[in-house]
Amino acid sequence: MAKESTFSEKEMMDSFTKALYKAQKWVYEASSADVAKAIAPYFEDTDQKIIEQVVTRYRDQESFAKDPIIDEDEFQNLLDVMTEAGVLEFEPAYKDLVNRSFADAVVK
Repeated sequence: MAKESTFSEKEMMDSFTKALYKAQKWVYEASSADVAKAIAPYFEDTDQKIIEQVVTRYRDQESFAKDPIIDEDEFQNLLDVMTEAGVLEFEPAYKDLVNRSFADAVVK
């Protein structure tokens, strides 16, 4: 997510999107142990083996995004979750909030 004004910084947006996509692919290509090791500092009170099991489960469920593209179904799912949580007063249109230009270009 980024402010609309950030899209004018094309080189930064392109670099960030490429890095994000590289990391997303790595999460599915690396071993669960390697991914768990990378994120372990954020879960310092959690046993490494538990983190590894969670990583495996999330990958098996495809809970981690595989690319930086947010399609209309994914956007609607987010709106549904936010509506259920009571934090969304109205449903904005996909076309009004989502700019896929950088993500589409990077994934190609």
